[in-house]
Amino acid sequence: MARGPTLPAAPTAGAQPLLGHALTPVPKAATQHRQRLKVYLQSLKRQLADAQQGLELQNRETEELSLQVQTIKAELDCNVQESQRFLQRYMEITDTQISSAMEALSQAQESRDQLLVQSSSLQALQRELARTSLQTDTQLLLRGPQLSRLLKRCEDFQGPEACSFPPQAEASPSLPYHYVGIYSIFTRFLTLVSLDPETAHHNLFVCGCYKMVLFPWGRRVPSGDARATGFTSHMAILSSQAFEAGRHSWVVKISGKGTWALGVCKASFPRHALQPPSPSLGCWHLEQHVDSPPDSAHSHADLDRYRDTLCIGVFLDYELGELSFYHMPQRVHLATICDTFAGSLLPYFSARPESPGLSMTILTQ
Repeated sequence: MARGPTLPAAPTAGAQPLLGHALTPVPKAATQHRQRLKVYLQSLKRQLADAQQGLELQNRETEELSLQVQTIKAELDCNVQESQRFLQRYMEITDTQISSAMEALSQAQESRDQLLVQSSSLQALQRELARTSLQTDTQLLLRGPQLSRLLKRCEDFQGPEACSFPPQAEASPSLPYHYVGIYSIFTRFLTLVSLDPETAHHNLFVCGCYKMVLFPWGRRVPSGDARATGFTSHMAILSSQAFEAGRHSWVVKISGKGTWALGVCKASFPRHALQPPSPSLGCWHLEQHVDSPPDSAHSHADLDRYRDTLCIGVFLDYELGELSFYHMPQRVHLATICDTFAGSLLPYFSARPESPGLSMTILTQ
């Protein structure tokens, strides 16, 4: 049989009593210790749960950071590849220019040598003519055959031929403003822009998604149907979004042929004025023709294949007072307009009336 706990025996003679110490029965003491252990265990469980939660959060942050690093690395790789292609093209054009310059220099030196020879011959002929002109009539008659040969030499003398130089080589490309990382910049500051049909010219057709506008050829809507807030002076439309600060970018795909214009306008820009849009009226824009490649000091020859469809990026830096335009597929910087902006600015979309079937679509990516 199991024996139950026993209390300490009464002190015997000679033993020191446990003065001031209360004795607790074993079952009660064990219960108290179990309760304390449960409290400690619960605290440890909470700490373990917090640690696991923190570890999971740290893992998520690590994964997000790793993803960001991979994204940045991919962007840098893309930029490096673009820079390498640019430098390769620059070296090819530079080599061509050096070869052309060397050829032109060789031709110039050869032409110079010929001119020196002909100049020496001409000077000798002039000296002989000068000596002959000083002779008397009798001497001239006696030297008739020599005089005939001298006159024959004068008649047969030919001046130097015109120098022909090779055509000038293609101009070296210059690295455009914001070239490196242009896509990352546009992605970072991309603003969702939509068209405001209330500002559209009455001949324009705005799609229901408010992302596309068609400038139809020959469509004539009675001017009485024009909206009070719409353009009447020229074919244009504004966006619903207005900017009063910060950096903003949007990309527009232009299809068809004709003359297009993109930019920003003040909210107070006169929409019924007959004057052409200008900064003095509160409109900053770039206008170009679709039939030819974008007019830029940095344009490339292979832009020809983008004649019928263009992707134009617009970048607004309100505080710096800069409005920049880019041909996105080739990362070509078209132009930058610098001014001091004040008040609300709205993206501006326009086309000339003689632009047949030209359309603009605001891209969301």
